Amino acid sequence: IASSLDIYGSKKLGRQARELAASKKVRFSDIKKFDLNFWMICGCICLFYIAILPFQADSTHFIEIKYDMNDTLAARVAGCVYY
Repeated sequence: IASSLDIYGSKKLGRQARELAASKKVRFSDIKKFDLNFWMICGCICLFYIAILPFQADSTHFIEIKYDMNDTLAARVAGCVYY
């Protein structure tokens, strides 16, 4: 609804043609312009999904064997990360 009202208002004010002319197309080469903070966030997210999540999937079984715990206690220890 808000999008249609915005389009209607832009047509009514005659700004749509000016906005289209002023808008810039995104190109693949624009990746070079991203700053270091963006790439660090991307790296942290990739590290989390590559290293930590697979370990979390098998951590209950690992804790059971390594520390000789029952499955309920091992699941609680593995779930402490989320608290």
